[in-house]
Amino acid sequence: MLDQVTTAEPVLDAEADVEEPPSKTLRLKELLARPSAARVTDALRGGYDNYEVDRDLCARLVEADPLLLRGAQTLQRYAIEASAWAAERGIVQYLDLGCGLPYPGVDKRLRNTRPTLHAYAKLASAHPDRVRITYVDTDPVVMGHARALLDDGPEVRVLRADLLDMPTLLAAQEVSGHLDPSLPIAVSLNAVLHWITDDDAVHDALHQLTSWLAPGSTVSLTHAASDQFPTVAERIGATARSAGLPLRARTREQVGGLLVGLDLLPPGLADVTGWVETPAVEPLGLWAARGVKPAPGHTHSGPSSAGAT
Repeated sequence: MLDQVTTAEPVLDAEADVEEPPSKTLRLKELLARPSAARVTDALRGGYDNYEVDRDLCARLVEADPLLLRGAQTLQRYAIEASAWAAERGIVQYLDLGCGLPYPGVDKRLRNTRPTLHAYAKLASAHPDRVRITYVDTDPVVMGHARALLDDGPEVRVLRADLLDMPTLLAAQEVSGHLDPSLPIAVSLNAVLHWITDDDAVHDALHQLTSWLAPGSTVSLTHAASDQFPTVAERIGATARSAGLPLRARTREQVGGLLVGLDLLPPGLADVTGWVETPAVEPLGLWAARGVKPAPGHTHSGPSSAGAT
């Protein structure tokens, strides 16, 4: 798949889209000179929105774990299926936290619509005209691409915010002014939390998020596993850290602790292949789960009910 990645550098129109003041232009150029999680993920998917520095790290990561290429594709498939699953439950509001860069390629099912999370949600929804979404990320280049999605219509909002400052994020007009927090919201946290190393901060942010959500809301999460293939996980983490990217794979117990307050659906907190492959194939070292916030007074199952790999 790496041979599908263009060797041409993407045009730096993102600088204009990001709307940074001139005093921050140098900082943006410095950010583009080192790999970013979003662009490395794009390279793993076979996308075009990446630079030589990202592709170099991508190649080193794949050398550390050749399954990463299939893992990136599987994570994308899982995220798409999770958005459709939420739509089939009747949910029309979406919050994509750590949205990353748009999916590469073309999907004929979307009839020339770009392959975005809300496009797949509309495809599966009984009320596509009511679907609305807010995309959130901290990466300035991601924001440049995300703002282009505003052309898709008034149902789309984008927000540059820190996931660890959850109260500010949720209070932003792009979130609480665009989505109705009294009604169910489908939250996507796909392949984002393992880029945050502070365990306590991640736990607090997820608790604040779950408390804010209305009953019937859903959370879809994927996360790098440290306990499925420990040696490989450590090798990947060391490779990423050597390039300046923090990577914190977590155990099943640690990831399960982030899902407290949710009823997990079968197969529970399991390797992502258990969600998208029938029958499940060789594990990829990536935890995945979907949970629903129960009504008040309901005794939720919590992560302890989740099936293991």
